[in-house]
Amino acid sequence: MTAPRSSGQETVASLTRRLDQADSNLDTHEAVCAERYKALEASNADLKGQLDAINATLKIISDAQVATAAVRQALANDRPKWWHQLLGGAVIGLIGWMGATIWNMNNARVDAALQRPIAAAAASVAGPN
Repeated sequence: MTAPRSSGQETVASLTRRLDQADSNLDTHEAVCAERYKALEASNADLKGQLDAINATLKIISDAQVATAAVRQALANDRPKWWHQLLGGAVIGLIGWMGATIWNMNNARVDAALQRPIAAAAASVAGPN
């Protein structure tokens, strides 16, 4: 027959269990945070790409405005023909359409990139059940 445990032994065992649980919780927290940081880094890279595309589009618009101003100055005494205005509107419309398309494509990729790592971290924490 074994002797009953003393209060001190029970306290040590209880504290040991609590410490093991805290270590397990911390490991889970670190794994989830690591996946989140990976997703944030990927998102930042995508945002940088979007900003580069926007900057390139703005450069095109700026160059087009400079070219338009030069043409206007050269033709200062001539009234612009209707097709000049139509062509200028079409160019501006196409540039706007390209910017909107790039923006929408990148938003879908960012959303997908953020969802995959979070779902993977949740699955790894839950374990094979």
